[in-house]
Amino acid sequence: MSINENGRDLMGAALSGLNVGPCPHPCSPPVGHPSPCGVHGACVARMDEYSCQCPLGRAGMHCEREVDFNTGDVPSFGGDSYMLFSNKDVARK
Repeated sequence: MSINENGRDLMGAALSGLNVGPCPHPCSPPVGHPSPCGVHGACVARMDEYSCQCPLGRAGMHCEREVDFNTGDVPSFGGDSYMLFSNKDVARK
């Protein structure tokens, strides 16, 4: 489908929970309002809810906390976390 000459995957967006219209959602804040994941995390729509994917070195529900690896603050897996190996040699071992 095309809206204003921009292609839209409505079915894929609807199934992933992404807004396709002006409906309010935490991952689509109004202009000038911050994302719930701050400037560090990526907001992932989960129907009408969301979760934050934090980069290495950030933690917390909204990626608000800086991880200090020198104080024993060790990264760990939560219930919805995963590890992605981009180097095929590492993934085989």
